[in-house]
Amino acid sequence: MKTARYLTIIFLTIIIFASVINAEDIDYLFVGEMEQGIGKSHQLIYRLKFEDGDFTNIEELHHLQNGTSIFNDLRDAIIIENRYAIAPAGQIFDLQFEEFRYGQDYSDGYLGYDGFYSYYRRYGQWGKRRGVYYFDIAIGREPILIQDRSATIYKMANISYFDDPGFSPDYRYYAFFKWPTPSISNELWIKEVETGEEWIIAEDLHTGAGSGSILHPPPPSFIWLEGYRILTQKDDGILITVNPNGNIRNLLQINPEKKLYASPKFELDNNGNIVYTYGVPYLIDLENRTAAEYLWKPLGYGFEVNTVRKEEDIYFKTIRYMGEVIGEWWSSMPDFAVDENYIALPYRDEEFPGSAVDGIAVWSAHTEQWTKIELDEFNGFLGWISE
Repeated sequence: MKTARYLTIIFLTIIIFASVINAEDIDYLFVGEMEQGIGKSHQLIYRLKFEDGDFTNIEELHHLQNGTSIFNDLRDAIIIENRYAIAPAGQIFDLQFEEFRYGQDYSDGYLGYDGFYSYYRRYGQWGKRRGVYYFDIAIGREPILIQDRSATIYKMANISYFDDPGFSPDYRYYAFFKWPTPSISNELWIKEVETGEEWIIAEDLHTGAGSGSILHPPPPSFIWLEGYRILTQKDDGILITVNPNGNIRNLLQINPEKKLYASPKFELDNNGNIVYTYGVPYLIDLENRTAAEYLWKPLGYGFEVNTVRKEEDIYFKTIRYMGEVIGEWWSSMPDFAVDENYIALPYRDEEFPGSAVDGIAVWSAHTEQWTKIELDEFNGFLGWISE
């Protein structure tokens, strides 16, 4: 009896082990395509299936036409809970049931999301009450008006959308620029979200490149740092930090390597590094107060793309994975879709591609190979999900 029991256990162990060994890694990439015609447009959403890195199937998931809910911008869409795709304009598409969870009519202004709630501002058109609404993504139904005007989220909504870089990381403060008239400089102001109190913390801030006029100069770029500090510039290439008390510290000065076509810009990359683009991108080291060449931009999951340092290379992209070059492509679009073991980007077979694409190229760490998929009216990535 015991022998039979042991044999059964051994047999089941072998079966389970074999099923684990043979288990497939199944991933789906969601891609948009926009078919343009005279007086009409059709947007299609495709689901591409990959099994252990091999492209095995493409399926039309949704066909959207004029007069119906359309993702008016797929770029920078995010997928939450491996199921719901949220477009930058606030539309929500359920990838599991292949339907719109929230179509967003034109009277709504998308503010952002937090967990399973997305937030919108309605302006009172078509009989809808003006105010800030929240939508339960998991349950659905109609958005609900926020009645409590003392709620922090209501006060934030009355200032700006939630991803506005003007907000401090904890949403305690909101930073913004004012233009004294007449003036050729900008003033940096702070607003306390809870009280609404605002005050000036820095003045005489300039940027010489980019658009703007003498009476309304473009505001300098800035980002929030830890400890309620703001990193901005006194002038192009002259970097400073300032806190809500108005204490200013000179950080460093950069002389550009190439002619400027746009105002200098601060941003955080996917690894949390501070990048200052001033003709070319620089990596800013706050502790050592230095700026270094920024040659590779992290895309996530170990993937990187080269930064542009020569005008003739503006459409030429070199892709690395874990520090090793895996491919080079011509592409005029900034779109990438990355996930663990995968990267996808639009490509063009010809040099200097302009805005057109021939399809998308997908590389998998499983096969260490690229797959080219024809999609000449590419409209953006929704992203990846795993089965």
